[in-house]
Amino acid sequence: MWWSWDAGGLGGGPGRGKGWRVSGAVAAAQALVTGLIEGGVRHLVLAPGSRNAPLVYAAAQAEASGRLVSVVRPDERVAGFLALGLATGSGRIAAVATTSGTAVANLHP
Repeated sequence: MWWSWDAGGLGGGPGRGKGWRVSGAVAAAQALVTGLIEGGVRHLVLAPGSRNAPLVYAAAQAEASGRLVSVVRPDERVAGFLALGLATGSGRIAAVATTSGTAVANLHP
């Protein structure tokens, strides 16, 4: 879940108030995307799935703020070649993200 409602005081310890809170997975994905951007990544090619959904949300936020260009390609083979082409054409680092398991093996040419 991307966002969750915190009713405050329900196991959250002192000082926690009510309100919408970003999930831990999305917060980690936001930190990862920020690190990629700071490392010089301008394009992120995503082959989305349930396991990398928080990364998709974080990439969408970065794209909305103009810090990143994200491209969705459901086929991992296409995503890998697109990232290679973007990096070659722009002279900048392009990242590609897939789900776990055998999806990663599809990135190899």
